[in-house]
Amino acid sequence: MDAQGQRCGAEAEAALDDENESLITEILTIPLPKPVDTSVPCLISWAGDDIDRGDYEPGLVRIGPFHRQDPTQQSADWMEQQKKQVLRGLLVSREEDEAGRREELRSYLEAMERVEPDARRCYNRTFSWMSSKEFARMLLLDGFFLYSRFVVAGAGDDDIAVDRDVVFLLENQIPFFVLEEIHRLLTRRRRSEKVLLAVVVLDKVAGRVEQLLRRNGYSNSAATSSSSPTPPCHLLHLLYMHLSPTTCAPKRIELPQVQHNNGEYRIRVPVPQVRWRTATQYAAAGVRLVKRNLDGEKARSILDVELTGEDTLQVPCLTVDSNTLRMLRNMVAMEQKSLQKDRRTSHVTAYCLFISQLATTEEDVALLVSNGVIVHLLHSDDDVAAGLAGLCDGVVIDAYDPDGNYLRPKYEALERLISGDGSGGGRRKYSMARLRRHGKRSNCLMALMVMAAVFLFLWTAQQSVFAALRAGKGRC
Repeated sequence: MDAQGQRCGAEAEAALDDENESLITEILTIPLPKPVDTSVPCLISWAGDDIDRGDYEPGLVRIGPFHRQDPTQQSADWMEQQKKQVLRGLLVSREEDEAGRREELRSYLEAMERVEPDARRCYNRTFSWMSSKEFARMLLLDGFFLYSRFVVAGAGDDDIAVDRDVVFLLENQIPFFVLEEIHRLLTRRRRSEKVLLAVVVLDKVAGRVEQLLRRNGYSNSAATSSSSPTPPCHLLHLLYMHLSPTTCAPKRIELPQVQHNNGEYRIRVPVPQVRWRTATQYAAAGVRLVKRNLDGEKARSILDVELTGEDTLQVPCLTVDSNTLRMLRNMVAMEQKSLQKDRRTSHVTAYCLFISQLATTEEDVALLVSNGVIVHLLHSDDDVAAGLAGLCDGVVIDAYDPDGNYLRPKYEALERLISGDGSGGGRRKYSMARLRRHGKRSNCLMALMVMAAVFLFLWTAQQSVFAALRAGKGRC
């Protein structure tokens, strides 16, 4: 190899060494992942990028850091101006005392700066692009806006467009304790009264959330969450706490064991995943699908599905509209991405799996509507089926998790009813139901055939009589 070739080879090797060194430096300087604060039961999380983002983004009111615009543009944002007006209206100092109002605002900002580190720990992202002061200003404006709406405002101040943004959306939240801190600031309470403050604020907010649930038919629970051992982390989490089913979660599935020389080892045997039959399939098998009324005790929310008698599945009525679908999708995302591992449940996901598979087709929805199980104002029954079908896209429920599927005992009981438990009784019942259904169809067809035969006979006889009369006149 000549000198020029050796020089080119050396330069290429040096360039490769530089690239390697650059990669090493890049890897070593990447910031470590944010440690998860396990003391927060439910983090405020990003719902995901591989989904239809329209159901997770606010349309009117931005709350929290996920959907913040450039701070230089917020002064021109109408809703941001509204937040500032709300804050101004809640100031304790007199309107004419400008110095006092300035000092009051300064003290509120300082209070938000003190809680800012704790507030950041409630998110699954760091938001490094926001300084501590920017984050504190956001907490101030958003916190006072929510406080005015859920603690100060009366029942007549409902606006579903605002509620949809600030309650139903996972990404559009701030920590609940910010509202408690604002209440302390406005009432001049001492920090030693923190427990009392939490109860006062929680009862106020929970009352408004319960009104929202009742108005939409999601729940009829009259109990607030102030007695819960776990305080809510944010407004959607509070809503979620009211939608826990009254039925007990299924017991943990015991897995078979095999003996090994070194001791006992547990082997995980695959358990069939739940795949509900459709409403028309259940009806054909003799299962009655009926509406279950919410009484506030045995049936408190739409999740309280019950199997009564031998073949009656009672399902609370679900009002299907864009707000309902949005709320359920965000709750499913919260269960999948936000609940801490030791507090993870999948009640809403299990319910969405059930209702979406029950109402798979337009015919299923029509049957459920006729039975009062579904009410909707969408364009067609097919639109309802399509909307429900998207509730559990990409969702996985662990069959071994005792909290994973609270409806599994109902599913298994229905399968035994339809398929039989080895005796064929279920299959006979399914066959008899199909026979009755087809028998009714056959009877209808037979009746139509008889009517057609009678009509044909009468028509033929009439034609014969007319022909005879004409022949007689001709001979005359």
